[in-house]
Amino acid sequence: MTRSVVGRLIAKDLYLYRWLIAGTILAGVTSIGVAARGGASGTIGGILLVTSVITLGVFLSIHALLSERQSKALLFVLSLPISPMQYAVAKIAASLLAFLIPWTALTGLIVGLELTYGSAGDLAFTGILMGFLLANFCILIAVGMVTGSEFWAVVGILVTNTSVPVFMSIALPALRRAGEGQGAAWSPAVAATLGAEAAVIALSLGIAFYVQARRHDHV
Repeated sequence: MTRSVVGRLIAKDLYLYRWLIAGTILAGVTSIGVAARGGASGTIGGILLVTSVITLGVFLSIHALLSERQSKALLFVLSLPISPMQYAVAKIAASLLAFLIPWTALTGLIVGLELTYGSAGDLAFTGILMGFLLANFCILIAVGMVTGSEFWAVVGILVTNTSVPVFMSIALPALRRAGEGQGAAWSPAVAATLGAEAAVIALSLGIAFYVQARRHDHV
């Protein structure tokens, strides 16, 4: 019974986000098309792509994880036969799926184009950038689930969004230079960065689940 309720909650959220998911995919594909022209268009397209993914993450972190608290719709959820942990599973799973569907589609499209027209170096840095965006979103999920506070959610959004241009303008060029110095795009620094991103993703989701599971009341 409870598994059925959790599944229905996930399906309900995904249904509500269907146009957001479709819109993000459309915006991302359009951005990739602009970026493929190269030159100034390449820069503009890249910025638009990153912006569309960030916007999706911001909306999900604010609306999906906090709106039920603010609108009191969570009172209805509390009447359902589910535990705090099952509620956390439903909310986190729905948010992750809503983010991962366009994220995976756009990442797959970029990788396909790079395999056809690019190089191994392009794949390495695409993986790092898209992994960074996913890690940022998982941090926002953790902040929303742990604090339940709109204030801290906004702080998290400001910090993670500010980190994106810094990462793109400082960290990525440094990693590229390190790879060139070693004669390979997939340098130890690249591998370490990907590993760090995976660790942040796992830690953020783990904290969100752990804190929620220990709560006796999820309002």
